Amino acid sequence: MTVRFEGALPEGLPAALTNRGRMEFLVMSDSHGLVEAVEAVVQRHPGVRGIHCGDVVAPVDRPPFAELLIVAGNQDRGAGLPAHRLLRWEGEAILVTHGHRFDVQADLLRLRLFAEAQGARIVFYGHTHVPGWTVDGGVLLLNPGSLARPRGYPHPTYAVVRLHRSEAGVEVEISYYDLAGRKQEGLSGRTVLSGTRPTGGASL
Repeated sequence: MTVRFEGALPEGLPAALTNRGRMEFLVMSDSHGLVEAVEAVVQRHPGVRGIHCGDVVAPVDRPPFAELLIVAGNQDRGAGLPAHRLLRWEGEAILVTHGHRFDVQADLLRLRLFAEAQGARIVFYGHTHVPGWTVDGGVLLLNPGSLARPRGYPHPTYAVVRLHRSEAGVEVEISYYDLAGRKQEGLSGRTVLSGTRPTGGASL
């Protein structure tokens, strides 16, 4: 599979998000045409690098989607979006994909193996509409849930992911929110990605 390589994160981001080994991402998915919901989330977190993991089902060249990094979901045919994107931050590779190509409704093994082949140990994906995150084989796999049709959870959700490079490795703070901006403590948490990074990246 071909991965669109984004290179380093773009210049012009607020210095507070990128200085001293820190970065912050606003991660959402499966909005299924709910433009106002996406707009409200983006406005609530100004200056944070926004990522949409697919199934936008709306024009992606107009606000608020034009300012987001987006991948194609299974319902975004003809939108001209890539199936996968790979970001670079502080030497880390971050994979963004929808997940349907890896049968994520069954398990995350194929997605994790693909991430490892790209040298990525942070993955943002969607498709299942089920919010949650896990660390499997040293790879963080995070699904922000759906902004439109949640499954396995009573509210639509999205996530804010904060990364911090430290001597311990990459410290990750994960905060989930509902559409009203209320933090979902039961989904949120912290982890540390330590040790060596996966090797790979031949398909870049």
